[in-house]
Amino acid sequence: MFPRKLVTWSYNVLKTFRFNPGFQTDDEAVANFVVRQREFKEVLDALSSPDEDHHRVLVVAPRGAGKTTLLRRVLAEVRADLFLRETWIPIVLGEESYSATSPGEFLLECLYHLAQDDNHRSLGPKHHHAMEIDDEAELQSFCLEALTRISSDANKRLLIMVENFHIILRDQIGKHAGDLIDLLARGELFGVLATSVKSKGDEDTVEFRGEFRYIYLKPLSLSECQKLWEALTNRNVEQSRIRPLQILTGGSPRLLHILAAFMKTPSLHDLMENLSFLIDQNTEYFKSQLDALPSQERKVFVALLEAWDPSSAKQIASSARVTINVASAMLNRLADRGAVVKQPGGGRVVLYNAAERLFNIYYLMRRRSHPSSRVRALVAFMTQYYDRDELVDTTTLLVLEACGVAPSRRSDYHNAFSAILLDQPEPIRSEILKRTPPDFLQSLRSDPSVAHHASLQRDRSDDSEFEEKLARARAQISDDNIVEAKALLREAMELQPGDFRPWVSFAFAEMADRNPDGAIESGKRAVELADENPVPHMVLGMILRQLDQNDDAERELRAALALDPAISLALTELAKIEHDRENLDEARDLFERALTQAPLYGSAASRYAFILSRKGDSGRAERILRDALAEDKDDEPARHALVNLLFEDDRVEEAAEVLRIAAESGGDDAPWFDYGAFLLNVLKQPERAVETIERALSNNIQEPRLYTLLARATQKAGGTSKQILAIADRLAQTHGKTEEVLVAEGQIRQRASDLAGAEAAFRAASFAPDASGLPSVLLGRLLSGIMGRTSDAAEAFETAHRVDGAVHCGPLKELAELRVHQGNDPEAAVLLEQALAINPQCECSLVLQAEIAGRSGDRNVAREICNRALEINPANVAALTVLARISDERDAAELIERAIAVDAGDPQALLARSRLHDRKITQRIKDAKDALSKDRRLIDAHIELAALYGREGDRPRVVRHLSAAFQGVGMRMEVIPALVGCTIQLLAQGFLTEIEALLSSDLASSVEPLAVAVLKYSGKKPVVAKEVEEVADDILKRIYAATRTAPQEPDLLSL
Repeated sequence: MFPRKLVTWSYNVLKTFRFNPGFQTDDEAVANFVVRQREFKEVLDALSSPDEDHHRVLVVAPRGAGKTTLLRRVLAEVRADLFLRETWIPIVLGEESYSATSPGEFLLECLYHLAQDDNHRSLGPKHHHAMEIDDEAELQSFCLEALTRISSDANKRLLIMVENFHIILRDQIGKHAGDLIDLLARGELFGVLATSVKSKGDEDTVEFRGEFRYIYLKPLSLSECQKLWEALTNRNVEQSRIRPLQILTGGSPRLLHILAAFMKTPSLHDLMENLSFLIDQNTEYFKSQLDALPSQERKVFVALLEAWDPSSAKQIASSARVTINVASAMLNRLADRGAVVKQPGGGRVVLYNAAERLFNIYYLMRRRSHPSSRVRALVAFMTQYYDRDELVDTTTLLVLEACGVAPSRRSDYHNAFSAILLDQPEPIRSEILKRTPPDFLQSLRSDPSVAHHASLQRDRSDDSEFEEKLARARAQISDDNIVEAKALLREAMELQPGDFRPWVSFAFAEMADRNPDGAIESGKRAVELADENPVPHMVLGMILRQLDQNDDAERELRAALALDPAISLALTELAKIEHDRENLDEARDLFERALTQAPLYGSAASRYAFILSRKGDSGRAERILRDALAEDKDDEPARHALVNLLFEDDRVEEAAEVLRIAAESGGDDAPWFDYGAFLLNVLKQPERAVETIERALSNNIQEPRLYTLLARATQKAGGTSKQILAIADRLAQTHGKTEEVLVAEGQIRQRASDLAGAEAAFRAASFAPDASGLPSVLLGRLLSGIMGRTSDAAEAFETAHRVDGAVHCGPLKELAELRVHQGNDPEAAVLLEQALAINPQCECSLVLQAEIAGRSGDRNVAREICNRALEINPANVAALTVLARISDERDAAELIERAIAVDAGDPQALLARSRLHDRKITQRIKDAKDALSKDRRLIDAHIELAALYGREGDRPRVVRHLSAAFQGVGMRMEVIPALVGCTIQLLAQGFLTEIEALLSSDLASSVEPLAVAVLKYSGKKPVVAKEVEEVADDILKRIYAATRTAPQEPDLLSL
């Protein structure tokens, strides 16, 4: 789980009011309009012009630059000015016109907003009628006629005022955007005042035909910043004090509003909430700008963003780890695009900074999750703007606010406080410390996320070096540079052997390095050093829970809570343990205790929602999940849980809409993957899935798994092997040879039946730097399906075990399954014992173990193992079907019914149901055929169908399915007893000629004793090895026994 800001639970009930110019009255809009007077006049001149071509205006600027304020001011003027009032009927569309996905729906939206006006209530019935029209051309015609009638009756034109017009055109209406522009170009009917979010370097802007007039809102000048600041704070301020504010905010009116609100009422909670709200609005824009840059250019740009202050090319070169020439070239290229601003430094030095200060704040708050980065804007404002007394007073107020928050939730306060002290002279630092309560200082010293100032630490000369190494180590862990991180942490430990924090970080590094024993030892060492501090106990508990050592984890988490009962993270981790134990009431109580401290998010929110749903309160479960997503739209566990909840409630389209919105509002691959997979697997719309994934790829979201999903969807949509291989080629050409890319390429080539290409890709992936055992597992699975390659498959699984065996049981389970298919149950049983020693909760290993016990005749042991698997997961279909095989007919029917309820399309469940004797034979055949259609490798289904068609006397189908079974049994030796039983029964039913023909071919190689028995039964005397003949004679006795009695259905499962 990743750290993120904690806010009070009341946030979800009553959010802090944020200034929104769209909610102002006309009088307020006029009174609050302080700057942008030139642009305001420019808009009014355009709307007053007799030239109709001037009546389409597009205001362009980033969010927070004042577009809504300007539109709201223009609206007030249109209503107040006599000439404008007699010329225009304003129609105001807000920022959320999401229903307008075609030109007709855009006109419908205009009709709706017009009908809400008291002067046009008569349009209500027309709007209701338009809502019933499905045909786009008819909808356009009807709405256009209604709008024209209003315009004609009033002898005025319609002024459409619409925000985020670029989103409506590009993302909602798409390829028909030009048709809407053409409609709005009717100057005798429409005028348009629209806003668009874009930057100077945008290349995907919709082409606005029809002579749109562009008005760009530039960053506020120094005098404008001063004017707005004085209006917001009701204080006269010298311009010299405004200059740092202009630099800090980049001339953004919204940032000035936020800082002015902080100055009037200092609250770190409200400031961070408002900044987060603003950043959330801009995340898609900023991320797309970053992702669109070439890698070297992006590297230099993010170094500039992180630097915060104007920096030289030399400084950026050092931070970005590039040469000065490269840094200078990249910075100048960025400056040419308008992303970077140059200014003179001392002498001949040129300084650079980001053109939009909000970009810096976005990067520090979203891309750098460390709290010290998140509060950087606040610290810069306070230290640059306030004088001595103001700084001391405001810092004191922040500390007092922090003391009203649980110590575990003070991270932002701690980091802001420490950073403020860092650059202050001794008199100011002493005064601040003198006013700081001991409670705050104690929690500050215990916070592992804070790089403390030396005045807060022991009086040792190596404190600053210690803190610097600790901070660098954490950054290296975040960047997955584990070797470097460990080296730094060891140096920090030598500097201050008694500090627990390096050991906490070392524990996380060990987990990242797949060394769970080392992580536990490091966590224990941290506890030894600070047994009275809740943080080491909590961290050790989290690690132990991740390793499924729940009893030990519970002990540590309860120890943390004994020291600080308000640690939300410890409460949620403990709740997860109780949830895993199926103690739902205890888990619910713990989650609700955590809720009193902070909102739930991630897996905590999803688990709590699951419990509420199980308790019958699905409405509250849905609210919890929607609250989590409102707080963080990228909360993947909460999103998945909400989709599952809606799906189970038969609200499939709503579930799809949740995924669509998540995909289209973010720049990550996960929401796009989820949406594409939902379209493919749930809605069964492969063509739509292909279109969705291609859209993600065209938006520069290039994660390899999107290509694998595209291959699946293309295949489901009827694509050829050549088309699927082209996807693998695209992936290989656009990505480096990393493990992830090569694994995806191998999976795609395997889907296209390019087995040699798949093998090469998987092998290359296994040799990639720091490769996991996954490529070797996938290689083993591929080779185990190729005749004659089982020894190579076994070698691949053994390699995977050497790489991942300490933490994953999967390779051993895979190897055991291979041994089962080779007919070597004893060796498989030993391997499964080893796998379960690594992970006693491995359901797959338990089910395979139960199958082996059942085949050996030890049904009681098999039942016990199946029940263990079902205790771990009551919905385990494989365990239910295996248990059904060793149960009587009535119990088997109940178990199979449970399996079908879990997954009606599971091939093993369908096959198990086809074996129930009391069902009609036509139903049983259908189930077996359905099972085979879902898994073509299911030899058991061929055997079952051969037996069923034998009872029907359908000779061609018997031959087809029996032939397939003989052909595939060499790869599935464990089904030989069932195949022998089926063959014996077919002989009793008169299929000797057909069986002789099949067994006289190469198909008999894997079942030689059966072939010999059939030859002897037909009167022949083949010469074979003694051991083969002994087994053949046993089979022959069974054939004679079967053919001397009336034909009856064999119990294939017990053979």
